[in-house]
This record gives sequence, C-alpha cells and structure tokens, in this order.
Amino acid sequence: MATAPIPCFITNRDLLTTPQDMVERLKECDCVGEIVILDCGSTYPPLKEWYASCPVRVEFLSNLGSQALWRWGGFPGNGFYFESDSDLDLSDVPKDFLLRLMEGFAKYPHVKKAGLSLRIDDLPDDFPLKKHVVNHERQFWSKPLDEFWFEADIDTTAALYRGGTGWGGYGPSLRSAPPYTARHVPWYMSAEAANGCPDWCWYLANHDQRMTHWSGILRRITGPNGQT
Repeated sequence: MATAPIPCFITNRDLLTTPQDMVERLKECDCVGEIVILDCGSTYPPLKEWYASCPVRVEFLSNLGSQALWRWGGFPGNGFYFESDSDLDLSDVPKDFLLRLMEGFAKYPHVKKAGLSLRIDDLPDDFPLKKHVVNHERQFWSKPLDEFWFEADIDTTAALYRGGTGWGGYGPSLRSAPPYTARHVPWYMSAEAANGCPDWCWYLANHDQRMTHWSGILRRITGPNGQT
C-alpha cells in the first residue's frame, strides 16, 4: 500500500538561506507532502521578500518559539507529520528518510518521535564551541538499540510524529544512524563566518532564546565586528 504524503513543517525566525535550502531538499525527498514554513515574527527584510514569492505555504505567527507548531495547533490529526527547526543542512540525508523514520515507529511503537541524528564527527576546528558541542551531543550516540536506531532525546530537531500527537516532551525518542544524519549549521560557523553572513548577522542580533538553544550560545560567543 502506498504511503500517504507526509506534511512537513519548518519553524523559522529571521533565517533565509537555511530554510531555502531545506525547502529545496525536502521537495526532492520521498513521501513529502505539503511543506509549511511557520514564521515566528521575523523582521529580516530579504526573508520577507522571499516569502512574497515562496514556493511553499507560509503561516505568519507571533513569536511562539521553537514549539510554535504545537502552540499554533495546526498539526495533522492522523497519519504522520514531520517538524524541524530551520537551521539544518539536509543535503546528505538520503531521500527516503521519512520512510525510514516511519519504520522506527513500527519497530519501537512506544516512542513519541523518531528523528534524524546530528553529525558531530566533522565539526571544524575554528568553531569556538566544538569541544562543548561534542561533549554534550555524545550522549545521544551512547544508547544503541540495534544497528540503525539509538535511544536519544529529541527537542524540535528534524523528527517524525504521529498525527494527533503534540511535542510530547523529549522522549522516549529515536535517532537514526548514519547516513541518516543532518548537519546543524551553527556548529559549522566560526565567529567570523557568522558575522560575515547577512541573515545570520540579523538573526543573531535579534535572537530570541525561545527559538534554538545552540543559536543562542553562538550569539553569546560572537561579538561586534567578528570578535569573540
């Protein structure tokens, strides 16, 4: 039986390049249904210009934070849906990733969400928080359940949910093994690179801690004129 298209939600505030790339990648992937960007009160002018001709639906919300989808309440009541923050690189994630995440629910029906893992093995040395990130994220690779799944908490990063269920806390959750791994873009940025990218400059200058934990940390270690 064919799998029904899966709605995909991207929660965004003031970022432009990463949600653009995520939309284009999702459009190439298997079983992707409607793609919806949930904008949380963005003010970045080039982003607002892109929204005017955006190839996917945009819902303009107040700043509801990283859990905007569930606070807004527009998630599906049945089937499955996918939700993610807007600061990921999905370019190396296999196109059938949604099907693989569905398999996680079939194998481990007690879990609340099944998501992509995040790479930590290729972080650049000039990322100021490399050691901190690796030490923190290592825990999510420490509990293998089988050759493909890890038991690991998930907040709002790239996960599949059952229709009719909300955020559900951090778990119990599954994360997938390579190559079903995404890159968290802020972890690949030096302070100089972050300050040299227009949308990230705007994002960091107007950052709201309710959106993403790691981007908030990146803001604290980037100063004016690329200084740390």
